[in-house]
Amino acid sequence: MISERSGRAALFMMAGWSACLLSAALSGTASAVEKHEFLTPGGSLEEDIAKARATAAAEGKLVFLKFTTAGCGQCGQMEKETFSDAEVKTFLARHAVPVPIEIRVVDSRPAWEQSWGERRLLSISFDKPHAYFSPRRALYEEYDVRILPTLAFTDGNGVLLDRHEGYLSKEGFLWRARLVVSGTSALDHARAESREAGDSSPALRQALAEAFAQRMRHEEALAEYEWCLEEGVARDPSFVIQRPSVFPRLIDLAKRHPPAKRAVQARLAEAKAYLLQGREGFTATLQMASDVSEIHHLLDQPKRSKQLYKYLRQDPALKLQSSALLAAGIWKAYSKSALMKKKIRRKEWLAERFAADELAAAAEFLLNERKLRRDRLLNEPETGEGSGTLAIDLYLIELALPMYQELLELEGFDQAERVADALLALVEGRLVFGALAKAGVETGNMNASHAQWAWDSVEAHPDSWENLVTLARILAAQGQKELGLKMIQERLQNAGPDLEEEERRALKRALRKQRGRGQIRVPLKH
Repeated sequence: MISERSGRAALFMMAGWSACLLSAALSGTASAVEKHEFLTPGGSLEEDIAKARATAAAEGKLVFLKFTTAGCGQCGQMEKETFSDAEVKTFLARHAVPVPIEIRVVDSRPAWEQSWGERRLLSISFDKPHAYFSPRRALYEEYDVRILPTLAFTDGNGVLLDRHEGYLSKEGFLWRARLVVSGTSALDHARAESREAGDSSPALRQALAEAFAQRMRHEEALAEYEWCLEEGVARDPSFVIQRPSVFPRLIDLAKRHPPAKRAVQARLAEAKAYLLQGREGFTATLQMASDVSEIHHLLDQPKRSKQLYKYLRQDPALKLQSSALLAAGIWKAYSKSALMKKKIRRKEWLAERFAADELAAAAEFLLNERKLRRDRLLNEPETGEGSGTLAIDLYLIELALPMYQELLELEGFDQAERVADALLALVEGRLVFGALAKAGVETGNMNASHAQWAWDSVEAHPDSWENLVTLARILAAQGQKELGLKMIQERLQNAGPDLEEEERRALKRALRKQRGRGQIRVPLKH
């Protein structure tokens, strides 16, 4: 646990794939300090912010607050890629008074002199937000500093104009900052876009919800998230694929806003009840199964999904529901952080709970059931699906592909082949060739089918750099590394200035990796 001897705030960041999370706790031994660089070295943070506001008011500028910490990967990335950019520096010098606030934990004692509890710096608790931030508690509550970096613009009176959690590219930062200077904000922009679409686009309503959450307008964010979950698929069938992405945001909101927590609990209870009723709606069953799986997974409660699955599986009349629940992701283990704490290997966790045959049977059943229903209706939409026939097919691809990769990792090759066959019977191969080939590469369990799929994917999507990189890796495994390198080099040369920067970087990174491999580490299995 993070400790504090002097009573000052103690914070620690844990870098994650989405952002840097804060955790804090107290004990009576180690020391912790805040470090901030602005105006008067050694002065108090409150005085510095007051001076910044006075300067901003006098010069007609904004106050820019930047909360970071030394160990934060995204903070360092922003310093390197965003705040070191000349255009960003010029903009801030012209329009803002910056207040960089670096939160730093300091304990100079060697590790062996610290207790185990003091060295356990990665525990996260949101049950008592900000409880250990005194005497800076008011400041952290004012800007809801839980994720680093947290960036905020205020006016000279301290009125919040814009706020953002997490990484921003140079372009993203300047876009938001220029909106604030012009008298509007990212929230205003999101609201205008949603209204222009008649407030009927779930993707735009989700973006609006996230904009409300960034501005700490939690009640409005909750209303938008709930609309997306309730109405999104009905308004736009393709939203069925994006719909699960609402839950991480909603659960994050629940940590800050008690009504959101109650909303999550109510939705979980509703989804469980729907599955237990055994109703026939294919699309709705997939949605409810996804709701249960996503919520339990995000709360690190996979055992509860497993218990419901075991109950459903006992009743043959509930095969659709049990298969949907398994395919929706209850085979996912705890989050990576929870697995680390529990000292569990992910592959072992999965193998102990779900047999390869069980995973394959669920995926096969859903894919075949979907094909039978669609063919029986002569491609007419099912009741409750609207015009979303293709959208549901694509969503099933989203569910089945991760299961296919898990089967390869479990070395259930026969079962994986059955799932691949069911997928290819449901949809056109061009939609899945690349993902199937990549699954073989990522698991190190490639065979001749993966090689053929890789070639087919490049032929079907010649502009896809991901498919090209997958093919190059498979060629390397076949002992044809030079051919793969040549194909990547030709792509870089022929595309010229039209090549997207992300693609250019990815292809150059692939070149470096391929050149440095020497002997092939991933044999092609036959």
